[in-house]
Amino acid sequence: MLRCCCSTATIDFMSLTCFSGLPVLIVGLTLVISRGEYKAQDHCWLSVKTDTIWAFVGPVIFVLMVNAVVLCRVVIVTVSSAHRRAKMLSPSFASKMQTFDLTWAVTRPVLILLPVLGLTWICGVLVHLSVVVSYMFIVLNSFQVSTT
Repeated sequence: MLRCCCSTATIDFMSLTCFSGLPVLIVGLTLVISRGEYKAQDHCWLSVKTDTIWAFVGPVIFVLMVNAVVLCRVVIVTVSSAHRRAKMLSPSFASKMQTFDLTWAVTRPVLILLPVLGLTWICGVLVHLSVVVSYMFIVLNSFQVSTT
């Protein structure tokens, strides 16, 4: 039997520390370390000519890697579930699952989870490459609306 020893107040404090305290710590350390080289001269963004850009790119890449693992796991579970369902309905047909069914079993969770997991932030890492990527980043993230 598994018991939870954490109260709601403890969980709220840990959430506040992780989701607010950690970014403040990253920004504060970057400001102290960079001393005047924090932002770019010609625009209001972290400088890509110095290492201050890693204050943004590092955490984003970490979150993207974790989310990509979650997405891959969901796709694996969805495909195996579709295969089992096809085997239950027609055992002889299961070995030759139609390409469309398999493609849909992969595409559906990817389309649903890409915005939810924030994988559109890949464009955020690549905004320095072109203006088109910057606009893609803005448009894709504008679809992430909070309902709370």
